[in-house]
Amino acid sequence: MSVKRAVTFGMKHAHEPHPKLGDLAHPDGYIVVEAEDLRDLYLFLMIVVGKSDDGVVQYAFDYDLDEFEAPGGSAERHHPRGRTATFSALPEIHKMREVYP
Repeated sequence: MSVKRAVTFGMKHAHEPHPKLGDLAHPDGYIVVEAEDLRDLYLFLMIVVGKSDDGVVQYAFDYDLDEFEAPGGSAERHHPRGRTATFSALPEIHKMREVYP
C-alpha cells in the first residue's frame, strides 16, 4: 500500500521561484507525491525538492491527500491554482535508502 501526500510551499515562492521546482512550487498550488511509505516520501522530497543551506527541506507542509482534496478542504479553500504536478517515488526511490539512510 502506498501513501499519497499533498505538499505545499511557503509564500516566499510567490515572488521568488523555487530553486528546483520553479512555478510548480507556487504557494497558490500544491504538488502530490506518492511513495511506498512515509520514509520513501520524505527521502524523495529531500532529493527532488532540495534542502536549504541550513539543511531544511524546501517545502512548507505535507498533508494526507484525501483530506486535503476533499470538498471544502484546504486545497479548495487556500490553493486556487490547484494541483501543479504529481510525482511518483515508486519503486526507484526505495533503492536510494542505501545512499541516504
